[in-house]
Amino acid sequence: MVPMAELDASIIEGMETDHANPHVYSEFVAGDNLSDEIGKVRERGAEAMKQGDYSGAKDFMRQAEELEAGPRIAPHFEDGFECHECGRVKDMVPCLTKGHKLVTEGEYFAGLDTDGRRDELAQNWIVSAYRVDRLVVTSCG
Repeated sequence: MVPMAELDASIIEGMETDHANPHVYSEFVAGDNLSDEIGKVRERGAEAMKQGDYSGAKDFMRQAEELEAGPRIAPHFEDGFECHECGRVKDMVPCLTKGHKLVTEGEYFAGLDTDGRRDELAQNWIVSAYRVDRLVVTSCG
């Protein structure tokens, strides 16, 4: 059995000393939800039809069809990096070619409070621990 305090200390030490890997963040992109706009255009078409304006109703329905046929961006997550000089970036290559430094996993983890560290580990890492001669902790994210 591994005492929890020893496990916590070992995990924190391991995470804070990871200066080889850049920290990757995920950002939610809502996408282009055109459903509301399409619904409003269809409502205007229905209203035009009620008033006997069949040509206007046809135009509104054509507008709605064009909106539905256009390119759509589904909701998704995008990964990125944090550069010390540029801030958040999607592509690390331009920063690295300029000689900039990226925020590492160790720097990011060291900046979190206790609850933030637990959330980070729970959401993004698989941690295992065992004892042979000494406590060994491995993690992968």
